[in-house]
Amino acid sequence: MTVNIGMSASPREPKWLRALLFAVAAVEAVGALTGLTLFTELHEFDSSAAQWLIFANLAVAPVFAIAALVFVIRGQLRHAIMALGALAGAALLLDNLPSIYTHGTDIFSGGLIGIYIFIRLLLFPLLGLAAAWLAWKNIRLPLAGILVSLPTLISIVDLIAFAVGVSIYGF
Repeated sequence: MTVNIGMSASPREPKWLRALLFAVAAVEAVGALTGLTLFTELHEFDSSAAQWLIFANLAVAPVFAIAALVFVIRGQLRHAIMALGALAGAALLLDNLPSIYTHGTDIFSGGLIGIYIFIRLLLFPLLGLAAAWLAWKNIRLPLAGILVSLPTLISIVDLIAFAVGVSIYGF
């Protein structure tokens, strides 16, 4: 007789989804905790509303990221997806929209770079929110897991491409 205490994925959830969400939640948790070091840079603080919202994002990001990591470890993948989606929503409301408000839509007018910035600032958080909604409704969890993981995976690819470029061409 086997007793399931919530530590393993349900039969509906593929095993790769748990591994993917664990990797994404771990990367996000490390990134969020690293972001806390920005609080030490208060000598550059301009006390604007946008700055306060960015600091709020820095404060709540570790909570959502660590919660997602704990949920994945406990096998509660729905909750992990919702926590990662909440992390994306917090980034949209507390960081990205104030940045767009402060800098205007001119940041999107740089050709391919402008499209990339648009995708990073608006599309990625919306994917996270859509994934959270799918998880909340408990439908298509593998799709929700992929949607919520896409921004982090693309960021990892960006970092690797940057590192390769720097190693080949120098900085």
